[in-house]
Amino acid sequence: MARKPRWYEKLLKFSRRRRATSSRYTRAANKPCALYSDSDCVKLSKDAETFAFRHKKLLERAPLQVYGTALVLSPTTNGIRNHYWDDRLPSIIGVQANIGDNWDTEFETIGWNISRVDVVAFSPDGKMLASGLNDKTVRLWDTETGVRKQTLKAHTDKIGAVAPSPDNKMLASGSWDKTVHLWNTQNGTHIRTLEGPGHTVPSIVFSPNGKILAFSSYEIPSPPWDIGTGTHESTVWLWDTGTGTHRQTLKGHTDFITAVAFSSDNRMLASSSEDNTLRLWDVETGTHVQTLEGDTDFVTAVAFSSDNRIFASAWSDNKVRLWGAGISTHQQALKKDSRYQDRLAALFSNSEGSRNPAFSELSSKTNCVRSIPVGGRIEALSFTADYRLLITDMGVICLDDILQPPVIAPSTTSPRSEPPAENIGYLLGYEIYELGDRITRHGKRILYLADEYAPCCLTFSHSTVAVGTETGKVIILKFASE
Repeated sequence: MARKPRWYEKLLKFSRRRRATSSRYTRAANKPCALYSDSDCVKLSKDAETFAFRHKKLLERAPLQVYGTALVLSPTTNGIRNHYWDDRLPSIIGVQANIGDNWDTEFETIGWNISRVDVVAFSPDGKMLASGLNDKTVRLWDTETGVRKQTLKAHTDKIGAVAPSPDNKMLASGSWDKTVHLWNTQNGTHIRTLEGPGHTVPSIVFSPNGKILAFSSYEIPSPPWDIGTGTHESTVWLWDTGTGTHRQTLKGHTDFITAVAFSSDNRMLASSSEDNTLRLWDVETGTHVQTLEGDTDFVTAVAFSSDNRIFASAWSDNKVRLWGAGISTHQQALKKDSRYQDRLAALFSNSEGSRNPAFSELSSKTNCVRSIPVGGRIEALSFTADYRLLITDMGVICLDDILQPPVIAPSTTSPRSEPPAENIGYLLGYEIYELGDRITRHGKRILYLADEYAPCCLTFSHSTVAVGTETGKVIILKFASE
């Protein structure tokens, strides 16, 4: 087969007007047409004209995305998409973007008053995606087909957080209406309402065994521009998911709570806040155990490994800090973070300074803390079950070369391309650029997302990324594993 031509670059030389004529598109696409019958050639020429017109704004801003984003965001029946996909986007093996087989007839009239997607979250098995919108609804999506499974309606204000349960059977949603709702993800039925907070709910998490739901609430200042004056109540609530009864109220933070996370044995809870503190709590009694006080930085996300041997925290200085047993001291690309060495050791010790039995590995002073620069603020962290990967809302961090010894030895039969030393950790390669408008691989732009597909929230699940947009659209991209 003849080499596929760069038809769009040729097309740009013909005209800079709003819309080129069909004859010019036909000439621009004449070489691809040589591979098809006359009728197919006419169809391909028309597809080329429609393709360029529909993606006009994108291609004026980023012309080379004619072989990237424009292909991804075109209907599956478009000839240009099908002609160039295998050569140009071999690493993308699946895409769901609510586009379907044909162009949206209202493409040009779509407005910015359409509901925005504020939060997205994958189920633990990656087969379902939950999206929370500012139109007060939660939508559940099948990640394989892109089909919307359920639309959940009960909240009276925009959605602030969503969290699927570990067994994928329930979903919790928190809202600015000061309530939390539990849903059955199989049929979309409403299970119960938790009305305890009295304030907006920005974060939710299930315990690993699914029996406890933790969520934070935050008192919005009145007027809202007084957020920097005084202190505002910020609380963590614990509820029994089976009975709907309130278990504990954890008070101590004086500013917005950025994250909550359970230890893998369900016994401890970590909470972080913009008050520059990271607190540990006893889940059973609600007792405050220890506090780590930061300097000018605060923790934005926290996670425990499945065996409670590694604790990960993302910070406002755009670094992820790893603490625990088995972290390599020989990885030269990761600097030892002496500033937080003693503080993290103390965090997991008891009040007398000896080892906390709940954290036998984490409370050792012989552990080291390592910092991974990630180039942006991370607001979500979670380990995979084998703790090889650290899933973030900016990308996937592979820990094979960070843990000592490696969890799984590098393959000798399928060598992988290594990122630069300063990007160590992002060994799987796909991440969101810090400006949030492009997906990159080892620092090289793959897709540029703008206009109606501009991201306002996103989440990863292994090699799959889901993007929520300003116009209510959800994009799910599945990349080939390296």
